[in-house]
Amino acid sequence: MTTKFVGASGRNGREREVVPVPEGMTEVKEVMHFFQCDRRTAKATLERGFYIVGYHRRSVYPGVLEPDAAYGLVWSIYHRKYLDRLPWYVAPEDLVQEGVMRLLEMAGHPRFQERGFQFYLALNAMKSFIERQRRLRGGIGGTLLGFEENFRPDAWSAWQTDWQAQRDEAPDRARARVNRTGRSTELGGKITRPIGEAGEGISQEGLGRCAKLSPRCPARKAA
Repeated sequence: MTTKFVGASGRNGREREVVPVPEGMTEVKEVMHFFQCDRRTAKATLERGFYIVGYHRRSVYPGVLEPDAAYGLVWSIYHRKYLDRLPWYVAPEDLVQEGVMRLLEMAGHPRFQERGFQFYLALNAMKSFIERQRRLRGGIGGTLLGFEENFRPDAWSAWQTDWQAQRDEAPDRARARVNRTGRSTELGGKITRPIGEAGEGISQEGLGRCAKLSPRCPARKAA
């Protein structure tokens, strides 16, 4: 096994162990069996010529981190990238904490002293946190229906106002549904009650006799 930067161009990727594809192995099924992976991973492995071990595993390099410097960097990223543009369902404190935690996990990385490395490390962690929160809420575009994508201080009160307006209209609609159901139930009782009183079975002929239909009508339907 060898170590290689994967997932991005140059040395901005993640350090992962890679295993070269054995010489002479050209079939996808062979790669699937050899590396115990799915078909999609096997095809990508054949194209690149090596298998990436733990590609989706989160990189962690424990080390010493200065809290003040970390929070200062992440808060500056927040003000630069997300101030007045943060979705309503993400709190600024939670977003900043996510970035600082990622810096803490990677504080022992050989490139951690590079300012650009820290910047993009925290920024990508913040982007991923927002995307996870978006997916958790589902809906169209990953947001709850009734809210705008960007943060609005009056979003909750506006939604309550719309909801109450719909509730005010609900009794008339509900009453109409109940009346229609009542008529249907009454009509069904007029049809099925004579069948029970006459001792007829629930068949087309029985229904026809109780409803005083032509005997040819049930016969035609049965045919």
